[in-house]
Amino acid sequence: MNVTQVVDRDRTGKADHERHLSFLARHTSHLGWLTFALGALWDVAYHAPTLIFAVRWPPAIDSVGEFGHVITFAGAIIIIYGILRNHERRGL
Repeated sequence: MNVTQVVDRDRTGKADHERHLSFLARHTSHLGWLTFALGALWDVAYHAPTLIFAVRWPPAIDSVGEFGHVITFAGAIIIIYGILRNHERRGL
């Protein structure tokens, strides 16, 4: 075994660099799912009255309500990034 291949591991089996990952680096896909869910809830809260009660929103609320799509899309991007980052870290 080459000396450069030796990795110091703790009792949990994690390498030194894995122990010191930030919270954000370890939980990126979780934050993405949270963002996705919040955007979806926002979107349902905006569209449900329109579909059920035929509510017509004023233009200002209409603009804010459509922002839920942006939040949902951002959550999907964060999920994909988190999954790709996790696969890269594991060497898959």
